[in-house]
Amino acid sequence: MKKILLLEDEEALGRIYKKRLDMAGYETLWTRTAEETEKVIPNFPADVILIDHAIKGHEKSGLDIVPNLRKHIPNAKLIVLSNYDKSNLQEEIKGLNIDDFLLKIETPPSQLVKYLDKMFVTS
Repeated sequence: MKKILLLEDEEALGRIYKKRLDMAGYETLWTRTAEETEKVIPNFPADVILIDHAIKGHEKSGLDIVPNLRKHIPNAKLIVLSNYDKSNLQEEIKGLNIDDFLLKIETPPSQLVKYLDKMFVTS
């Protein structure tokens, strides 16, 4: 079973993503803060890490912990989820070794599952 680590601070969206990923057969661990994510990564060798770019009200953003994620799980696919246009984030994610970027508004949970299914078939 493929493991997905989901960092999403919006309660409703996180719950929906987790439910759809679980229903699709993925083992999904949902964290709500960058700090919580950093605590679980040594014990959860994820195949894919879905990172919310902008976590509101917390000291660290999803992007702040990318180097630590790469250190602990170097082979995981890192995918940034954001409500911000990709062109606005190009400079911010440059050099972070991010595998892909998905706009939340264009990637409902059903599309995310299809995207991941396709990624695992081709990898």
